[in-house]
Amino acid sequence: MMNKLKFYRDKRLSCYEIKQGQYHLPAAKCHCHNELSIGIIENGTSMVSCQGIKFVVEHNHLVVFPPQVMHQCTPQNLKSWKFKMLYIDKKWLQSVFTNHKETTVSVVVKKLTTMNINKVKSFFSFLESEASPLEKETRLIMTLAALLSFTDSALVHNVEVNINADIRLLREYIEKHYLENITLDEMTAFMGMTKYYLIRLFNKNYAMTPHAYLMQLRLNYAKMMLKKGKDIAYVAHESGFYDQSHFSNSFKQFCGVTPLWYQKLI
Repeated sequence: MMNKLKFYRDKRLSCYEIKQGQYHLPAAKCHCHNELSIGIIENGTSMVSCQGIKFVVEHNHLVVFPPQVMHQCTPQNLKSWKFKMLYIDKKWLQSVFTNHKETTVSVVVKKLTTMNINKVKSFFSFLESEASPLEKETRLIMTLAALLSFTDSALVHNVEVNINADIRLLREYIEKHYLENITLDEMTAFMGMTKYYLIRLFNKNYAMTPHAYLMQLRLNYAKMMLKKGKDIAYVAHESGFYDQSHFSNSFKQFCGVTPLWYQKLI
């Protein structure tokens, strides 16, 4: 059984990317994406953990994760596992939907009818077609407006509502300085708490350590740079990795393919 993983990106329209996987094990650790993530389960079953809640997704389920929401997916049987993900650029989304902040604070899980899942599959296929950028972007906007209206299907209505206010400040601090060599000493000085309590509280709220979150931000940044065709060694250095091998291994765990293959696939 060979893992099958494909990426699609229209160079004329850089606001979205499609990832399709079969027999592929997603990131084993808790992770997040800079983009709005919309997925459909075409076959199989997976356990998903998000914000302290565990749930099962299966054939014909639609899932929506807002940008930078930590989650983990664990397929129960790789032989039957097949999915497709649509990643949508956060800045583009904010420019299109003035109420973007309000419409994407929910993690959505919805079982679709056969008719509706076929409509979503058709939508994904259309985005991979040779249609004009105008036609694609128009349909993308109209379809997203419908998909993001599933508030009655929200699993978590506000992903930040139960987050400790102090630890949210630390997350914002990391997001401002993740490309720098920040240390635990600097974080504790900023937060005014011990190293142990800082790590423990961050992990309790976000299901990962501050270092793990910093690495997620660096990998998402690297992904953006690779899309622009930047040299892999340059991307590794600019993203804060100590060598190209470390970067390649970390990127493969995060994205499912090496940086070189990712650039080839898109």
